[in-house]
Amino acid sequence: MLSFEVLFCILLIATVAFFFVILYITEPYARATSKDGEKKLLSIRPQTDSPKCPFGFGYLKKRDKNAPIPDECLSCPRMLECFSSSE
Repeated sequence: MLSFEVLFCILLIATVAFFFVILYITEPYARATSKDGEKKLLSIRPQTDSPKCPFGFGYLKKRDKNAPIPDECLSCPRMLECFSSSE
């Protein structure tokens, strides 16, 4: 019978191999298919302004540390970008 250490190593190697296969199959890069069927990488660009934001994009980074976060900001899908904005 195999020892615990050997079984553990085999299980660990199988798990790592499984994750590599999953990553290879799913292609970790975001891709978009154009009209002619050609795949292109999506570019991720930070948006400099949000049309719905009454405070202006980047407000959360510029505000005082003790100031409360407005309710509009808590429901905004770009809240984390606003915190880390370089503007």
